[in-house]
Amino acid sequence: MQKTHVLGSLRSIFPPIHQPLLNKRESERLLNAIKTSFRAQLAKEYGPGSDTLRPAITYLPSTNNPPYQTTTKPTPARPTDRHLHAILNNPLFSKVDTAGSAERRPDTTHDAHKAVFEKAAGRGLMNLKRAHGFLLLVLSEVKASAAPTVLGGMKSTGAGLLVLQWLRSSGQERDLSFLTHRGFSSLLIKFMIAEGLEDVAWVWIERLMKQELDAAHKPLPGMSSQLVLNDIVVAKCTETELDGAYQAVLKGKAMADENSLDPLPLMLAWQKAAWQTTVESWMHTTPAVPLFEAFVAMGRAVPSSNIMRAHMDLYHPTSPSSSLAVEYLSNRSQWGRLPLRPRTAQGITSLGIDTVQYLMHADRLQDATNILALLNQNSPWVDDQATRLT
Repeated sequence: MQKTHVLGSLRSIFPPIHQPLLNKRESERLLNAIKTSFRAQLAKEYGPGSDTLRPAITYLPSTNNPPYQTTTKPTPARPTDRHLHAILNNPLFSKVDTAGSAERRPDTTHDAHKAVFEKAAGRGLMNLKRAHGFLLLVLSEVKASAAPTVLGGMKSTGAGLLVLQWLRSSGQERDLSFLTHRGFSSLLIKFMIAEGLEDVAWVWIERLMKQELDAAHKPLPGMSSQLVLNDIVVAKCTETELDGAYQAVLKGKAMADENSLDPLPLMLAWQKAAWQTTVESWMHTTPAVPLFEAFVAMGRAVPSSNIMRAHMDLYHPTSPSSSLAVEYLSNRSQWGRLPLRPRTAQGITSLGIDTVQYLMHADRLQDATNILALLNQNSPWVDDQATRLT
């Protein structure tokens, strides 16, 4: 039986369906062009990557390591790496494994909560209230653990990154409306600070400042750059060193100046850091002199509390001064506005005690006696004569 040449004839009639394959050199050129275009687009959206800047999304420590052992992993510095890592770890794309869930046990308690969160997010059951409850649960376990500090314990949980990825995936980060839920947003920012995701919060501040300039698109109540800045500063004030809190306040002031915004609303964050420097000084180390002076200069340039400014002068790392404190406490008109709010009374009490101690160390016993007498006469903190200072 002879073979027919029908198939060969048909092949000669019709042109080839597929184009010839690219050679190795052409394939590499095409791949490089695609990668360059992809990176350029991401750099346009997320900004250029830099090895010196902390990435917006970082890898989490391995769960095989001890909970509070510091480990180092390669961190994605480029926007492409951060973008792909965020996609691969997106909780909305987590596969819900119902068959093997009973056999697979999480390594830690945090992993168990995160597994529940991912399952709920994957099924579309997650909302802000449940996300807030998840963060509160993780925080309560961190506080009950043996972590040296709360922020240190929060760092290894990965809870902030998980919630942030869910916000992005569900589209809630686009309009920042979740910031109106103050309890949730404040706690989330605290986790983000602990996990090294602070730069994301600064992007939110920048976006809010742009909106605050636009009269037609004012942010909703509760959505303001000053509140986000305040959350950052409050989180950093829990650290032993206050340098990070000072830097955050000064950065917020610089951003407000760049956007032609009134820096006065930012003084709430300034007062938070100043309170920690003075009234809660026992919790913190002595700050660096240049940073301290720049921070104090901001308080002088913008109207702020006279009590706090006088108190800050007493806590200068190298050149403390009691001039403002003595002037403030000796001004009898200051005592005519009683009764005072509890926090203000506490501030005056702390200022008075610190001033008396400073004057006694400087051998200014008469001035110290006069200030102590004023405090006892006016007693803004108590009415019980037996509890007054002696």
